[in-house]
This record gives sequence, structure tokens and C-alpha cells, in this order.
Amino acid sequence: MVTPHIQDQLLSWASTCSRDDRFCFFKAFVSCMKPEEVGKAKGILSRVNRKNMRARLDVVGPKPQRSVVASSPGVDYSQIDVPPTPSTSKILSTGPAAKWWTKWSDEDTVSIDCVFVALKDVKGWRRMKCATVDIVDGRGEALYSEKVYHKTGSFLCNQHTRRVNGFMPQSFDNSRFKSLGKISTELVEILTNKLVIGVALEGVFRSLDLNIGNYDVVELQKHFCEETENEHGIFVVEPMSLSKMFQCTFNRPIYNPEEPHSSAADSVATMQIFQKCKNSILHHLD
Repeated sequence: MVTPHIQDQLLSWASTCSRDDRFCFFKAFVSCMKPEEVGKAKGILSRVNRKNMRARLDVVGPKPQRSVVASSPGVDYSQIDVPPTPSTSKILSTGPAAKWWTKWSDEDTVSIDCVFVALKDVKGWRRMKCATVDIVDGRGEALYSEKVYHKTGSFLCNQHTRRVNGFMPQSFDNSRFKSLGKISTELVEILTNKLVIGVALEGVFRSLDLNIGNYDVVELQKHFCEETENEHGIFVVEPMSLSKMFQCTFNRPIYNPEEPHSSAADSVATMQIFQKCKNSILHHLD
């Protein structure tokens, strides 16, 4: 029998752990369930997803199709008149309070993207490490571009990975490339006191051995989502990939489907999306 104390501990852990850890636990938990219990669990998940979808649509408004851009309507809140506070004494009016994000200019805003490799003989999330990293400023101009040294044969390389990233086994076995530790040290200086824009930023920072909690970030996947039907026939809200965000925003692809992923191109595309949708994204955050 599970006591309330253990349940509270489990819920506390689930609310603070990473998404990957929650999924691993959930898979193990479901494997212990009986068939009739799995059916009831599907019903619960379906109701939760419908509730979350209704809550999200209350924010973003009606959507024409299954795709949802989850950002608030384009309202310029700075133009809304704030009524004066009633008082028996004279108060110097300072106007609406400044939004938290207004302290960052385009010069203080950057976007970051990495392309990963999967290290051999390493299990779990620790196996995904940065191979290339690019950072651009608020105008989309390059600030930082580096390749990480990886010894030949140290990471997974097959037909599928080559199609995705174009890397060969010896692509990063070059004495001119910096170590991950060196790059991480340099990035701390670059990203500190900056507003960092990105996609799947938790994985990006983790692959660089950096703590995302030490930085001010805007995760675009919290604002661009789509409703899809999973293998169990349940409609769920999933974050969009960068390529789909770009296609929805600009009605064109980032690059040709045959081209491998590039952190340089993706970092520029990330900043372009942010600048195009900045007002709605930031007002939604506030």
C-alpha cells in the first residue's frame, strides 16, 4: 500500500525532475498496469489533454486547423491606459510598470543552436553532447561559431545520423577544435546577462554542460505548438520543431529537405522567428 507521504514525495519529485525522467518513470509505471487499468488511464489522459487544449485556446483564440501557434493575441499592452490610483494625497504618476523584458535590447538578445552527437558507451541523456554550436545577435549576425573536439569513433555514426547532420566518424577529430570544457567556459561569458532565445533549450544547455537555470531564456517551443493524434487515438498538444515553426511563420523552409541540419542556419532562423513574433511572445510571457 502506498502511503500519502510516499505519494507526496513522488508528486514533488515529478514536479521538479526533467521531462525525460518523468517519461521513463511513466513507461515503467504503465508496464505494471493491468489491461483494464490501461484503458482507464487512456481516458484520464484524454480528459486532461482536452482540458489543457481548452485552456490554451482561451489564450491563443480559435485556430483554423490542427496547428496552433501558442502565443497571446497581438495586443500592444503599452497602449492601454491605466486608471489613476484613488488617493487622498497627491501621487506622482509614473505610468504603467515596465515589463521585465524591456531591459534587453537587440544587442543584449541572442539565439543559440547546437547540433548533437550521441556518445558511445554512455547511457541516458548524458550521451547527447554538442558537436557544433552557433550564436547570433538580435540582428541575426554571427557572434560565436565553434566545433567541439570528439575523437574518431567516440560517437554514433551511421546512415541515419549522416542524413540528419552530415557528420562522419572523423569529422571532429581535429586539434584545432576546442574541447567541450573550453567552449562551455567561453559561453558562460557570452550568455551571462543576455536574453537567450532557442528551441529545446534544456537539451542545448545540457549538451554544453551548462545549467539553464543560470540564464534568462525564452523557449520558443512553449509558444509554438500543434495538436496531433497519437498512436492511441488521443489528441495531444506537442511542441513544434524549429523547421515547422519557420514554415508556419514565413511560409518557406529553412533549407532544402536534402540538406543536413546546421546550427549556423538554425540559430539565424530562431532569431528571425523571435523578431517576427516578439511582441506576442513577450507579452504572453509577462
